[in-house]
Amino acid sequence: MKKKKESYCFICNRVLVGRSDSVARHIMSNRHLNDVKIDYEGRIITLIEFKEVLDKIKNNKRVFFCPICWKYKSVNRDDVERHFASRYRDKIHFTKPQHRNKWLNIDAIRKKKATTRVIAYKGNYMEFLMSWGNLMDHIDQEFPTENKIKKKLSMTKSDFCCDGAVHYIDCKYSIIEDKASNVYHAIDQLEDVGKAIRRAGSSVKIALIMGDKLNRKSAQIYSLRGIKLIYKNNKKEVKLLKNGPNILYVKYGISSDKFWELYNEGDF
Repeated sequence: MKKKKESYCFICNRVLVGRSDSVARHIMSNRHLNDVKIDYEGRIITLIEFKEVLDKIKNNKRVFFCPICWKYKSVNRDDVERHFASRYRDKIHFTKPQHRNKWLNIDAIRKKKATTRVIAYKGNYMEFLMSWGNLMDHIDQEFPTENKIKKKLSMTKSDFCCDGAVHYIDCKYSIIEDKASNVYHAIDQLEDVGKAIRRAGSSVKIALIMGDKLNRKSAQIYSLRGIKLIYKNNKKEVKLLKNGPNILYVKYGISSDKFWELYNEGDF
């Protein structure tokens, strides 16, 4: 049986089953009358007032029109609302500011998830980071450079920073450091970002290092148990800060689906 498409409402935190534009349709529904406002003709109006505008401009044949382009029309007001929300996203305002970034990024992120199987190699850390099982469908923001991570988390120039990060709809992050044979330094980079994430009131879901192999100095302190990084002397797992997740290490050549399989087999 063909699997139904799923979308996610980031305001009421529930999965929507149906068309790919179901988020836009749902955002404009009566469920979110108090969550959404509309920029119409230079003024901010409530969602109820916007629905009243659509009622006023329908023609004698009871056909509704888009009040911006005047080209899209339908006998169903819901269709016009969906068209408006999908095409004129910049005119949608939310009573809670944190919802705006999720709304603006949702389609761009969905288009970038072209495959569920990515091979890890030097330089493709973001592609690998965004291809992990069901987590792909929960990404709402991506940060592919140190500058973007530091700006998002209000980090200083002197702070160490990892190479990439993604933010999920549950407000958690996954972070990654690439080309890291020096594990000791890579951990410093991940930990500074982990601290900034905690200061922002969030937490890290997965902390990952990608590399070819451990250099000689790192191999004296650390070793690997599968994809878990452990201390060589006492065999304890290396954690990201106190009570944080295990720090994981994958070698170039592993596929994202294999990593996800190993991750789900472990006790994380």
